[in-house]
Formats: sequence, structure tokens, C-alpha cells
Amino acid sequence: MKTVYISGQITGNPVYLAQFQNAEALLTRNGYKAINMAALLKDFSERPWEDLMRICLNYLELADEIAMLPNWKNSRGACMEYGYAGGRGIPIRSIEDYKKED
Repeated sequence: MKTVYISGQITGNPVYLAQFQNAEALLTRNGYKAINMAALLKDFSERPWEDLMRICLNYLELADEIAMLPNWKNSRGACMEYGYAGGRGIPIRSIEDYKKED
């Protein structure tokens, strides 16, 4: 079973939880294990952004692929995750690619 890290805009996005939950449900339904940082980080909201990104990148290391949500380019963190994944050779896909499997 492949593990897929979900990446998208959180800061300034009032519907981020629903977007990440929907992506997680889609991935799970299609036989993937999803890493949903929106759910995992909600208890860490008081930590500095840099600390949160270190946590995110550590989780990204556990993934076989990264799924980019449509709004990812609006997020400094998601852009960092995209670049990190590319640099580490982790396949990058749009969440739309997974919808075609549904």
C-alpha cells in the first residue's frame, strides 16, 4: 500500500479542513494510506511556522508520493513541500489524478 502525503493551502483558507479530509477520504477509498497534516497539526497551532514545517517535512519523508491540492500554489508551506518532494525524488501528483482512479 502506497503512502500519499496531502499538500495544500492551510493558512488563510477557511475550508482547509474539509479539503484535506475529502482528499484523505478519496485516497483511502482508492487503497492508499494518506498523511493528512491538517488533522495531525491542529494540536500544534501555537508552534512557530518553521517548527511546523520541520514536522511536515519529516512526515513527507515517509511518503511514497505527494498529492497537491488545487490551491497549493497559494501556500508558502505547500510550495516548500513541492520543492522538497521534487528534490528528494518523491513523485508529485495532483489530487485530480487520484480522482480518475475513483
